[in-house]
This record gives sequence, structure tokens and C-alpha cells, in this order.
Amino acid sequence: MDYQRTSFSKYIHLIFLLTPLVILSFSFCSQNVEKDGYSVADSVVMNGVLYEADLVLYTLNMDSTEDSNSTFYNLKAPKYYTDNGNLFTGNRTLTNSKTGEAGWKEIYEEGLPVKSVLLEESIIESRNANYILFTYRDGGLFGSTTGFDNNDSLSFRHENLDNGYKDFGPGYQLLRHYYVEVVERNEWHYFREWYQNGQLKFESSADSSGIQGYMTSYDELGNIIEQKLYKDDVLIENTK
Repeated sequence: MDYQRTSFSKYIHLIFLLTPLVILSFSFCSQNVEKDGYSVADSVVMNGVLYEADLVLYTLNMDSTEDSNSTFYNLKAPKYYTDNGNLFTGNRTLTNSKTGEAGWKEIYEEGLPVKSVLLEESIIESRNANYILFTYRDGGLFGSTTGFDNNDSLSFRHENLDNGYKDFGPGYQLLRHYYVEVVERNEWHYFREWYQNGQLKFESSADSSGIQGYMTSYDELGNIIEQKLYKDDVLIENTK
């Protein structure tokens, strides 16, 4: 494939990656120290605060295995190992280095985090969830990340797809859908966003030449509040 990434794709990566990156921050620990081909995973920075793990784990150095064609929705999840090279199954807790308060507990199965139990009140409030479940797709790719409150009601859900992702809010209300289609070597990107009431909030699309057609924003009643017409990534007119 030699089609080019569009500016719309870059825009999506910068703006709409916030949700998946925030969610995945619970499964990526700092890896700035290497040991015998492994990276040390013993801490993570959350909201500018360093959290330290009560158990040091290791991940294989992914630089040599990472696919240069990987997209943010088709990333392979790192597996975590003990110091004797075995895939880790068990629990560990990360503690706020400033307050000494437990931030969250991680639960692993066969080297992969499957659940995070949030313990620190500020993290619970910022994530609007008490615990988070992780699933994985074939090939070890990240699958879904789902947060629940203390009543076991869904707070959020992020689903990575083979060609994009979906985000859901309370009540499994679809909030965002980004997907890519390749037609005759031309890469098309589509993005839709909804309000919690189900009303469409934003829509736009692009091909390998850039943003094409209308980029439209709506209010919660479905009225158009802003609309711009593009052709080949060039703004033609503000139609609303």
C-alpha cells in the first residue's frame, strides 16, 4: 500500500486519540530502563503524579517487533513478565509517590492486564469509574476497554476495530465512530460523534487528498451550528 495519510487522519490522531490514550494509560507503565532485552515496568505517571508499583514487571523491547504500518486502533498489547522470564499472573498495586495512597490495583492473566480496580478518589472521579476491564483481539491486539461505576453500570467503553474504533457512554450510547476504508488504493477516513442523547454532534470525511465535502457540527436538538465545505483539504466556503 502506498496511499498517503490525509491531514484529516492527522487531525483525528491529534484530537480524538485523547480517549483511547487516557484509557490505555492504565495498561502502559514506564519503560525507560532496559535489562537483558526487557524493559522495566515499575511505575507510571498519571495526571502528573508518579505511581510506583509494589512488584516490578518486565516487557520485551517492542522497538524491534513493532509494525511500522500499525495504527492506533491496531496496536499489539505488550505482555508482562516476572524477573525469571515467566508471563505474570497475579495482582500488583501502584501507589501515589507523594501521598503513599494506593492509586489502583492491576490484575493480570498470562502476562496481560485484564482488570484495574481504581482506589484513589481523584482517579475514580477523573475516570468516572471504579474499575476497568480489558479484552484483547486475535494476535494480541488491544480490544475493548470498559469502565464501570460502583453499581456495576457502564461508565465508558472503547472498542478497537480492524479499521477504526468506537466509543460508548453510559447506557452503551454510541458517542464516537472513526473508521477507514480503502477504495481503489484511496484511503477514506470517516468520523462521527454523538451527544449522550443520541443526537449527531459532528461529522466529516476525507480521502488521500484531504478533507472532502462538508464538515458539520450540530447542537443537541439536531440544528446545524457550523458547516464548512472542503475540496482536497482546501476550505471552499463557510456555509453556516
